[in-house]
Amino acid sequence: MTIGMVVFFDKTKCPVFGHNEEMRYPMGAGPPNRRYEFDWLRAMAILVVFLYHSTRFFNLEDWHLKNVDTYVWVEIWNIFATRWMMPLFFIISGASLCG
Repeated sequence: MTIGMVVFFDKTKCPVFGHNEEMRYPMGAGPPNRRYEFDWLRAMAILVVFLYHSTRFFNLEDWHLKNVDTYVWVEIWNIFATRWMMPLFFIISGASLCG
């Protein structure tokens, strides 16, 4: 239904907002089961991102702020984290979609 420039949706005909469960989940599939272990993996990955950005002050690479003392093991950690941070988020996201 349209009134002026505002469009109002009829919730009974929309499969997302409708009350008919058969329309909401196609082919008899019920609501998806939530896998909470992926939530915990995502939370730990966010902590890894926090740790990565916190250690940028001490690695050998140039950054906005640097400490006088730099450490090679922090540089090794940052190289490892750089290689795995974003792929880890994509893996968790894809696994939670398939779950």
